Amino acid sequence: MTSSALYFRKIVKALIQLAALPVFISACTFQQTEVAGTYKTEDPNLIKKGWKYVFEGYEGFTTGTELELNTDSTFYMTTCANIITGTWHHTDDSLYLRYQTNRWKNDSLHEHGIDGKRLTITEEFTEVVQIEGNQLIWNNSKAEDGRKVYIVLEK
Repeated sequence: MTSSALYFRKIVKALIQLAALPVFISACTFQQTEVAGTYKTEDPNLIKKGWKYVFEGYEGFTTGTELELNTDSTFYMTTCANIITGTWHHTDDSLYLRYQTNRWKNDSLHEHGIDGKRLTITEEFTEVVQIEGNQLIWNNSKAEDGRKVYIVLEK
């Protein structure tokens, strides 16, 4: 091969690599955007609840939870009783929610608590949630009394 052919080949290779760069960069931001969005509690039908109870040992099913994952890596979550805010990030199939605030929805509960217990939050608390398609799955969730609780949010 002549030197001009080699030079031309190098130029073409460099242009292809340069053209591919935006694709790789957008793939990184696309993943974050793809996970971002609004998730709401899955409403399993009676058959699924029965299966989860009998064969998987779930004794509770969460309702009324909504999670908003913002593209700026902040989140806002409401449960049946709480309002939680913080930051999030993800790797592969895991979502990490770093709780920063946790308030009762009812102001008198926030002020007085339940049975003298008030909500406390440490900034170090990070919850790990499994990402599976358009679902967020809390594995090994337990109620205060130790019962296994089914928590799945759908986009």
